[in-house]
Amino acid sequence: MASQSPWVLVLEDDAVPHGLDLLFAAELLADAELVWISSRANPRGRNMSPAVPRFLPLRETLSARLHLGPGAAALGMDAYLLSAEGARKLLAAVARDGFGSPVDWRLPRYATREEEREDYATAPWYRHHFGLHAGRPFAWGVVRAYVSLPHLTRLRGGPSSRKQENAAAASALTAAG
Repeated sequence: MASQSPWVLVLEDDAVPHGLDLLFAAELLADAELVWISSRANPRGRNMSPAVPRFLPLRETLSARLHLGPGAAALGMDAYLLSAEGARKLLAAVARDGFGSPVDWRLPRYATREEEREDYATAPWYRHHFGLHAGRPFAWGVVRAYVSLPHLTRLRGGPSSRKQENAAAASALTAAG
């Protein structure tokens, strides 16, 4: 049965819910299309706990992480809210850009306006988060993105199973081809 909700909650294999009930008290911004809810996307630290989530522009998170190394600056694409309109825009962007790398690794670029990119060019994570590692010309500024304060999920310790699943899928495609 199709849902009538304009939002979907995306939780990857390494996301652990931590306060998702706060979403019931939240009022999402009218122009939001993507909202990171992971502790790793929180620009103000991991210990904030207001009773009702607030939403800050993604730009604040990226600016707060300019001098962090690649691993420490990971945005936490393991958990986010995606609007129906945002999903349509992202699907169109992926159809244009192709499937050269995991789509969630492109989300920071899809959520950043091209004119803002130079603001982050000196950051160690710039090439990775903006999809420049893939050698493909991904679109800029596809969706309007925000970050939840407080975060509503945290990262599960240990390795993600996605790398093994990706390798198995690639092997299956090679064998079938």
